[in-house]
Amino acid sequence: MYGVYSSINNNCNNVYSREQMTINKKGIEKRNGRVVKIPETIIEDKLEYYKDYMTTGDIILFTSHSGFISKLINFWTRSDYVHVGIVIKNVSQFLKNHKTSIDDELSGDNDSNDDNGSNDDNGDEFDIGLLESGYESIEDTDKKTYKYGVQITPLIDKIKNYDGKVYWRRLNIENSPDLYTKNIETKIYDIYKYTRDKPYDINFIDLLELETDLNTHINSINNCEQSDTEHTQSLLDNNNSDNPLLTAVKNWFKHDNQKMDKFICSSLVAYIYTKLDFLDYTTHWTECIPAFFSEKNKNFELKQSVKLEREIQL
Repeated sequence: MYGVYSSINNNCNNVYSREQMTINKKGIEKRNGRVVKIPETIIEDKLEYYKDYMTTGDIILFTSHSGFISKLINFWTRSDYVHVGIVIKNVSQFLKNHKTSIDDELSGDNDSNDDNGSNDDNGDEFDIGLLESGYESIEDTDKKTYKYGVQITPLIDKIKNYDGKVYWRRLNIENSPDLYTKNIETKIYDIYKYTRDKPYDINFIDLLELETDLNTHINSINNCEQSDTEHTQSLLDNNNSDNPLLTAVKNWFKHDNQKMDKFICSSLVAYIYTKLDFLDYTTHWTECIPAFFSEKNKNFELKQSVKLEREIQL
């Protein structure tokens, strides 16, 4: 993989004659202290170049210091990373190939030839999606609606409308002989099927519990069996309560470090990686922040000999 990685980086540098390209939604590059206007097509050119190397399961990271929300996330997480999502390669085929009759019944669609607007060839050469949790001014590719929660959005549109830097980390499974891209796609679709209508997590208690110290978070991942036991005991105590109202209040304010009914962006990614068995089953996915998946997290390690490659700026 390193040979491939070096090749695509070297080729890209040769094509664009620059070692670092910083592009925002207006196509502005800051080079040698000067702000230079560059053609907007370079954004498409870079994705066109990298898309053949992208696979379903790769990580996309976003950094920004613009806007109130981004600055709030910067402050709260003590990190430049404000958003994270998972690459879905060939979204139209992803949604169509894994769709079942059960999906049709759930969506009220009894026509097996209808795939929620996804065709065999939709003419979109950038048919790469971002599986994420958040709010976008772009329609969800699957449901064709605007959502505040789990959704799949076109990656090219997300980048064009984003005021900040975007990084790609390729999922490397080459040292895992039992893992195949098709199997990963199927598993991710099964997980997506469960999460696709889940809302964004705006629970204030969950936000307070976000782990901003990456070293601490790694330790909690590797040594959280005791806390899980305590959590189970707490549930039992609540269920044995003679006061239903008190039980309801306790459950409302209780923090669940493995929440599955709502997700922030990073908890969704961590949840998916946990269900893929890339992260330990005891992972506190509710407490993960975007930087958890970045190169800044020096202790980040995946199971099954899987790894994430270096960050490449898009």
